[in-house]
Amino acid sequence: MRVLVRYSPKDPIDVYDGTRLRKSIKNCLEAVGVAFVEGYNDLPDVIHFISPLDEKSAVDARVPTLASALYCENDPSARYLEQKEDGSMALSTKATFLLKSVDMVLVPSLWAKNTLLSLGVTRPIEIVLPSTNRERFFGLDYQVRESFYRYYMADKSREHAFVKGDFDDEEGMAALIELAGLLPEIDFYFHGLAGSLRKTAHLKYKLNTKTPSNLRFCDPSSDDLYRSGLSSSAFYLSLSYRHNDPIGCYEAFSANIQVFRMGPKLEGDVLSGDLSLNATGPKEMAELIRKYRQGQIKTTIMAYGPALAGAQPQIVGSKLKAIYETLLKERNK
Repeated sequence: MRVLVRYSPKDPIDVYDGTRLRKSIKNCLEAVGVAFVEGYNDLPDVIHFISPLDEKSAVDARVPTLASALYCENDPSARYLEQKEDGSMALSTKATFLLKSVDMVLVPSLWAKNTLLSLGVTRPIEIVLPSTNRERFFGLDYQVRESFYRYYMADKSREHAFVKGDFDDEEGMAALIELAGLLPEIDFYFHGLAGSLRKTAHLKYKLNTKTPSNLRFCDPSSDDLYRSGLSSSAFYLSLSYRHNDPIGCYEAFSANIQVFRMGPKLEGDVLSGDLSLNATGPKEMAELIRKYRQGQIKTTIMAYGPALAGAQPQIVGSKLKAIYETLLKERNK
């Protein structure tokens, strides 16, 4: 069995969520001995899509197909949901087309499955956790470990928070700016994208000129900078005003970093239960962070071990292999 894990973004960025998910899936397949190929001309037996931008290829495919949906909503090239004028979320036209064309849809959580069902997706849906490799965040050599501080000229005497999100999420951006103003003793580094690299650069410049000095908006950086910044952070902040964030959260779990979530509660999401410290808005979050730093609130890091147990490459790879084999068997009936 030969599998094509397909992701070709408009703006190729090595470290953002779609690319990270593709590398993770390939790592899982390697762990269970499943061969993968790099293109359609290599005659794959199964095609695994990550981006709705490949919706036409799914229609033309002559082999079983599946899609990973709602894993990478902070990545414009791998995003399935879009915000309507009334503020509600809907599937984009390309996402709707893709999810009607594939044989199966994979999602990272119960929240994601329920969301797709509520939006009318009728294809079979399976929950498969986003796998991550803990070794990538521990034992970093000196150059990698120091790269974040050198590149961003960060002050080692101050704690910093690692934040990921969507530059186009106006509500989330406003909440983050307010939070940084409430916690001037902490430096916040936001990593994200807008619809294109040009738009990202424009919004990044605009926001950086109007926000508190302890908040810096950054575009996605190299993998070394990403690992260095996350591993050395005081905590990871996930924003849920517009999107869920399974890739970033599982990598924070792997780095053994305390995870906070600010924004609406997403029932059945990765961060439901005892995996994070949650607040709906900036004032509540600022108070929660202060109490955490003063030792008044118990960390949730002990819960990361059980959460990551089901996300090991061998386990996720075995589940993917079984799904691929089932699709092939059904196609060959």
